[in-house]
Amino acid sequence: MNNYEKNVLIDMDKNMWLQRNSHYYSEIAWKVLGFNEDGSFDIKNGCYISIGCGSGKLEKSSFEKILEKDDTEKWNAFEKIYSEIYSKKSTNRYSLYRFLFEFKIGDYIVIPGNKTFNVFQIESEVLDYSNIDIIKSIKNAGGDIDKIINNKEDFKYFRKLKPVRLNIPRKGYAEASLRSKLNYRGTMLKLSDDAKVDLINAVKSDKPISLYSSAMDALTSTFLEEIKKIDPNQFERLIQWYFKKINADESIILPKNYSSKIGKEDADIRAKFEDLKIVIYIQAKLYNEESDLKNAIEQIKEYKIKNPFNFEDKDFTKLYWIISTTKNPEKIEVDEDIRIIEGIEFAEMLLKVGLQNIDEPL
Repeated sequence: MNNYEKNVLIDMDKNMWLQRNSHYYSEIAWKVLGFNEDGSFDIKNGCYISIGCGSGKLEKSSFEKILEKDDTEKWNAFEKIYSEIYSKKSTNRYSLYRFLFEFKIGDYIVIPGNKTFNVFQIESEVLDYSNIDIIKSIKNAGGDIDKIINNKEDFKYFRKLKPVRLNIPRKGYAEASLRSKLNYRGTMLKLSDDAKVDLINAVKSDKPISLYSSAMDALTSTFLEEIKKIDPNQFERLIQWYFKKINADESIILPKNYSSKIGKEDADIRAKFEDLKIVIYIQAKLYNEESDLKNAIEQIKEYKIKNPFNFEDKDFTKLYWIISTTKNPEKIEVDEDIRIIEGIEFAEMLLKVGLQNIDEPL
């Protein structure tokens, strides 16, 4: 674990936010934040965080016009300008508003990583891509600043951050309230008092990772290689078995070609939880090597629209999963009701429910 500053004290009275850093080609966004490809951090990279959420179309003059308003008038002014720019109001506008107008210098930002999280403190008011240091940071990260400006891409507004503590493992460090927030799939949220206490404890904690975490890390990689040896039909049955194991009321393999199928829409398994009123449609992707998941995402997106069970499941919250044995190296952004489960994560899910009778579906 990287203690960027030792014995740092976090002010409980400051606001603490969680913000994901996965927009605008997440590799570039992470480099501008200060992280190298190997996960190490270098303050010389810049240490700036940006916001997506349609920010590229918000002109600087409009931002400044809203900024001049009293706090009681800012939201209404923002809503008015947002409505003029966009034909449809997205829930992402709340995250954009918070980033631009509610974040304060001295606030803390928790940025989830892969099985880790990072804590930063806000050092600046809002900056835009006309800032010389930001331009340099974007170029060094491989971004095309002219293309970003000309296409009004969502890499326009930034905040300068200061690292507090980096690469903190979730397991063994994130307690219940904070762990729950780290699992949030949206762009941003404000931490509750309970989660703030957990964050403070995590930052100052020097306790070792548990034996359970160490064992799971070692086992999942080996187990995943065994999973890759089965065939696609067995992989579907394995996923079906998993949902039965976690007490789904229904876990069925869907027909490959149903009468109304006309495009590339695809889902392989349906799992239903009656009491929770949740139904999950899962697309199974068995890959032996890393693979591009963009096509899989397009398939499940199309399935959302053409889902033949829409009427039957109208009273259920519908979720859409892609369970793959590969990685999602590009960290592609997807809709909030779509979840990509990488191979390591699925192997861990199976280990957690137990391996007894796991050979039955094979």
